[in-house]
Amino acid sequence: MSKDTCSEASLSHYAITGCKILDEYTEAFNTGDVNRWSIILHYPHVRIAGNRVRVWETQEEFAKDNDMSRLVEKINWGYNKWDWRELVQFGPEKMHYLVQYSRYTVNDAFIASFESLYIITRIGGRWGVQGRSSYAGVFAEDSGY
Repeated sequence: MSKDTCSEASLSHYAITGCKILDEYTEAFNTGDVNRWSIILHYPHVRIAGNRVRVWETQEEFAKDNDMSRLVEKINWGYNKWDWRELVQFGPEKMHYLVQYSRYTVNDAFIASFESLYIITRIGGRWGVQGRSSYAGVFAEDSGY
């Protein structure tokens, strides 16, 4: 298990910023509101799941392709929760986070955990998630989940 950068007592400027973006990402994702979720991202947005690469050029394209009700129907998804987040590389325009998150049902039953890499970039003075590589594709192969 990696260390949880976001739980450290003394965080660097980058870690504070990155952890805030990741918290906003999960909060938006957990609402099930794909429009709110899509605002946290930068475009083009890239997701690698298994050996499949998806690229969304615009926020509208991403929102259209990611109907959150499909995740609920497929696995009785209720919410995601970060297990840990480790800032492994950073600079003025980009951060790399190794993370693990778990999925739970609406009744708080554990579904699965996934290790991932999240790439957070600063574009036009705003930080957002630009890319993700995860092993979660087995549950939602045709989506951005």
